[in-house]
Amino acid sequence: MAVIYQNTDNTTISGVYNTYDLTKYSTIDLDYSVSRSFKGTLKGLWVYLSSAANNAASISVIITTDTTGDKILIPSTESAISFGLTTATSGSASFLINQSLILRDQESIYIFCKTDHGTVQIDKVVLSWES
Repeated sequence: MAVIYQNTDNTTISGVYNTYDLTKYSTIDLDYSVSRSFKGTLKGLWVYLSSAANNAASISVIITTDTTGDKILIPSTESAISFGLTTATSGSASFLINQSLILRDQESIYIFCKTDHGTVQIDKVVLSWES
């Protein structure tokens, strides 16, 4: 029987705009020992945001194995931002990934975000996986 795992990066990232910025990324620890390999399927990604300005309507993500954004696991993928019912500047976006992978000698992956236009503040990023 498969087991579902989830981890969260609560690092606040201000001023996310319509270009991937190498200084603005979330780090997700896949919780395994680097002496072993990660073997699993990335399942879902949730990006929680606030301070949306200038009509930001969607957010795109790239998932990489490096902080320079060159070793891409999941290419640029876009999702609409759903805004809160009482706070029009706060919302979230979700992504269904369903990508199997094996990682060796690395425990963390990196998530870069950009908007379609306007700016947002990323408040939290959550990733789930199955193994």
